[in-house]
Amino acid sequence: MLIFGMILLSLSIFIFILGFRVFIKPKNEYIHNHKITGSVSNALQGGINYSLASSPEEISKGFTVDVRNGELVSCSQLSREAIKSI
Repeated sequence: MLIFGMILLSLSIFIFILGFRVFIKPKNEYIHNHKITGSVSNALQGGINYSLASSPEEISKGFTVDVRNGELVSCSQLSREAIKSI
């Protein structure tokens, strides 16, 4: 029971810190990101409105899947062909 309580305590602290970091971000940044993605489902699927992006970096950073081993790999810049193929 103690281990379960420690796991719940750790999880609640993590969620609190994550929520705090989200709420201290400037509201203009949130509004701009919301305009680009439109909805949470679009953000999770990687669908964005390219015409509203203010710089190429906003649409070119992300993750890719290494097809050799199926790992999710962080990358600093994806090519436009990779973005359009998703």
